[in-house]
Amino acid sequence: MLGKQGRLEIWLENEPLLYGEHILRVDPPRASLQERNAAELPFRLTDEGAQRFREGAAGKANYPTVVYIDRPTDAVLLVQEELLPSLRVLEYEDYLHLFRAKGFPEEGGGYYLQVPAAVTPGDSLSLEARSFLEGESRTKFRILLVGNFSGRVLEELPPSYSVENVPYPGDAESWIREACGCKSVITISPSLAQELLLGRTVKDLVITVSRASGEEAMREARNLRTILSQRLPVGVSVEGESMLEARLGTTFLKQLFWAGLLSFLGVAALVFFRYRRPAITLAVMGTMILELVITMGVISVLPYSLDLAELAGVVLVIGTGVDAQIIITDEVMRGGVREVRAVGGLRDRVRRAFRVIWGSSLTTLVAMIALATLGFGEMRGFALVTILGILLSVLLTRPLYARMVNAILGRGEVKG
Repeated sequence: MLGKQGRLEIWLENEPLLYGEHILRVDPPRASLQERNAAELPFRLTDEGAQRFREGAAGKANYPTVVYIDRPTDAVLLVQEELLPSLRVLEYEDYLHLFRAKGFPEEGGGYYLQVPAAVTPGDSLSLEARSFLEGESRTKFRILLVGNFSGRVLEELPPSYSVENVPYPGDAESWIREACGCKSVITISPSLAQELLLGRTVKDLVITVSRASGEEAMREARNLRTILSQRLPVGVSVEGESMLEARLGTTFLKQLFWAGLLSFLGVAALVFFRYRRPAITLAVMGTMILELVITMGVISVLPYSLDLAELAGVVLVIGTGVDAQIIITDEVMRGGVREVRAVGGLRDRVRRAFRVIWGSSLTTLVAMIALATLGFGEMRGFALVTILGILLSVLLTRPLYARMVNAILGRGEVKG
């Protein structure tokens, strides 16, 4: 599915509590250190969002907050009556024309799915459903079908509506939730409710997901991160669907391997043609590989998943590393032996090269720190990986390469 970011809403006590613009950033999930088979999803609210959350959730221990993506505000559900006996948590309240989730102990008990609904048998449109649909036609323009309805029911629907089938996800309850855009239900912990009741404004929150296994909890946390990250107020637009066979994954890995190998050989060829010294070429390429291994090794022990944004940061780090090595090599090889001795030898030239490298790295670090602090969604991961890689490169691999160049060129004449 090719889509746009969804419209996020979080409801509490059947009232909107937060919207997408109130979530500043959502960090990658991590394994919980307090609970077994649990994962934690940190996220941060804006100042306005934290204030709204404090006012709405203070003292509401164990109250459910309902997360919607693209709640169909212009639609009404038409649910097949035969599905109702199979519902476990949801129940239909016909006097409100809403589905209610039961089983929560707090006052008022449960929550309502905030999409109006009518219920009718699958083979005929009831008079009550017809009357309700006609009344809603002044403000609603779509009917979302949840169930298998006969052609007779479809013919009897008011003509002012457009009619859409909601795909069946596997059970009746999920079917209704999916039609309403309900993606998750998160309860407020007693400790957080008490903090808010004492008047504290909390911007940094953590959702704890518990499942039968740690892997399942982490998978659910990743799904929840995707939901919370889809926070711009625009609807999802499906442009097309296609099926990818599992064997294409192996093909992709092969293509990735050959692309990486050709890029490596291309860089090696350019370095060799530039300096005509095999030792320098081996030093540049060896340092590049070492930089990649160190960066990936450090990232692997951190509680972050490696997505496309983070991979882009790794590529940027490797590219700036090669640039720095070329700066060091050019500075050292500029002029001949007499000129090197006149300015104090190879070491002074390396110092001059490092002044340029430090200036360039510092500029990049300042930009990446600002990007990581502001937290523009996936770009925060890109910024953090870039900061980490640049620090590792400047402190470890670039001084190592400078010593290698000193050893290589210090043994013989430096040619212009």
